[in-house]
Amino acid sequence: MKELRLDQLEVIEDIESDLSFRIENDLDIYRLSLTNKKLSRENIARKRLEFSSCYFEKITFECIDENSLSFVDCVFKNCDFSNYTFNDSTIVRCNFIECKFVGTSFHLSLLKECKVDNCVLRYAVFDHTKVNGTVFKHNDFTQAYMQDVEFVKTTFTEDKFEETTFLHTKLKGIDFTTCTIEGIIADPYDVKGMIINMHQAASLVGLLGVVVKY
Repeated sequence: MKELRLDQLEVIEDIESDLSFRIENDLDIYRLSLTNKKLSRENIARKRLEFSSCYFEKITFECIDENSLSFVDCVFKNCDFSNYTFNDSTIVRCNFIECKFVGTSFHLSLLKECKVDNCVLRYAVFDHTKVNGTVFKHNDFTQAYMQDVEFVKTTFTEDKFEETTFLHTKLKGIDFTTCTIEGIIADPYDVKGMIINMHQAASLVGLLGVVVKY
């Protein structure tokens, strides 16, 4: 993604009035810096909203599930998306650093060439989501649910997938050797070709209905 220089961004103090003005006048939401604010249904009232080259820090996203959002070349730091719904949204070349996605839904959305680092995605739902060229590191996907997800050139490093469900989601060729995968729920067809280490193999044996005696 393009490097964002904070000193070159416009700092937004009154997010509600500023966004309302831009939406009403069909202005671009571009190169803005938003900190310690809330984004809610009241200040995002258009079906399709596009943010480009913006910086978000300590922003709480609330109740915008009827909107399709687009984020391109944005940075999110310590933001809270818990129980938020990305509905048919596009997220391209964005960085997410230490953000919360507890119970967040990525329904029919696209994550392309993003970086997700040290985020909490417990109970997150990836439903018919496309994940392309995205790098995940040190994230917690405990009890997350992934159905009909299409992974392309996606990497996971030291991520936690305890009791995570993969349904109709092919994991062939994806390297999980540095990740925790205890108790994952998946169809044997979906885990075929998944790259794991010897220690992790014991965690997947149960998916085949096999009992191992020691």
